[in-house]
Amino acid sequence: MSESRIQTVPPPSSEPIPVEPPPLPSTPSEPWRVVKTILRPLASLRLTVVLFVLSMFLVFTGTLAMRDSGLWVTLSGYFRCWIAWIPFQVFVPFGQVFFGMPQTMRVPGGFYFPGGWSIGLVLLANLVAAHTLRFQFLKRADRSFLLQRAAEVSSPFQRTLFRVGHFFVYRIVWKRSGILMIHSGLILLLLGEFITGKYASEAVMPIKIGESANYLQHTDRVELAFTQDDPDNPERDRTVVVPDSMLRDGGILNDARLPFKVEIVQFMENSRVRELTPGEKSSATRGAGLAATLEKLPQSTGADSNQRSDLPGAYATLYDKKTGDKLGTYLLWVALGEQEVKTPKDVYRLDLRYERSYQPYQIYLEEFHHDLYPGTEIPKNFSSRIRLVPERGDSREIVVYMNNPLRYEGQTFYQSGVLDKNAGTILQVVDNPGAEMPYISCTLISLGMLVHFGLHLLSFLQRRVAV
Repeated sequence: MSESRIQTVPPPSSEPIPVEPPPLPSTPSEPWRVVKTILRPLASLRLTVVLFVLSMFLVFTGTLAMRDSGLWVTLSGYFRCWIAWIPFQVFVPFGQVFFGMPQTMRVPGGFYFPGGWSIGLVLLANLVAAHTLRFQFLKRADRSFLLQRAAEVSSPFQRTLFRVGHFFVYRIVWKRSGILMIHSGLILLLLGEFITGKYASEAVMPIKIGESANYLQHTDRVELAFTQDDPDNPERDRTVVVPDSMLRDGGILNDARLPFKVEIVQFMENSRVRELTPGEKSSATRGAGLAATLEKLPQSTGADSNQRSDLPGAYATLYDKKTGDKLGTYLLWVALGEQEVKTPKDVYRLDLRYERSYQPYQIYLEEFHHDLYPGTEIPKNFSSRIRLVPERGDSREIVVYMNNPLRYEGQTFYQSGVLDKNAGTILQVVDNPGAEMPYISCTLISLGMLVHFGLHLLSFLQRRVAV
């Protein structure tokens, strides 16, 4: 007889078994929700595409405008501004070449368009917003061997070292590091262009052999200077300067420091002086322009092989303030030099010149060499031996030649050209606080691309080995 054993199970308890509730999903805080609502339209990929299309159109129209307006006018009117004015006439040459439009066709009017700075600013905001919302570069990691070691050691330095190692090893999403470097380089590139366009300046410093100079000439703008010898100090003079903007606007200029009024009759952005033909009458009634006239020329494109600057000119009429009598009409040209203006009591020297900015140093030209290739007029070498004399401190002697500039107080002096008849040198002086940013940007972008594609290549090779 077999024996079976029955196992009884106690009845289940009537009390409910506690069940641990699932963790609630973390919800963003109210301020972050508001920030995301604001940033979401800015982070749109469609906005990125629209901005790239707008920038391509701006580059296209700016390139067309450069044909008539020149490099520097186009740069300031299209790319280094917030709002650009695009005339319809800039598209006419394109139509004449490709669609056979009449050569004499003139189209009036134009339209406003976002300038380079506006597009760049929105692109910058779009990039930052996209990083904030879509790209994850840090991950959550509350435990690691390095954090455990940081809790065990007593040295503050070692503790900090382990925590930094934990951050780099466990917190950073290294697959995104290349993207971060590329976009950081793009941000630096945008900021660098803005700083360059806003604060960089280029000027020239012509110096004759055996002489010195303490001012820079800005060839993109001019000024009208009235100079009078100081009777109390013969070595000094008194100068009243009319700025470029007032000359271009025209009208009558009235300065309390001058005994006469100045009327700008005509201003020319670029011009030349020529002798009068038989029977031709000059518009000038006084000064050096009695036997000459001023002809208007198209502005320099800035990309010519000879790299010549514009030579502005003007006609100005002077009136005595007390009597209102006309003192004469003068022909003014930036390459003409000083002219004498006589009043009943004083004598002034009148000069239309490139705008000057005086510096806290002097540069003395001791020696200049202009070497040519034998049998040609092709420059082989320019070199200037100069002495830099600051207001404070000792002077020093430097040789400036091609590809060997002088850097001093944030300014860079390049050997740029030569005065007529080898009388001296022309130094180009560049002051650009954002000069290093494009180099850093390109380095970051290049390294970012190497890291990004290198990580993807390693991941691809690992998958192939696993298969």
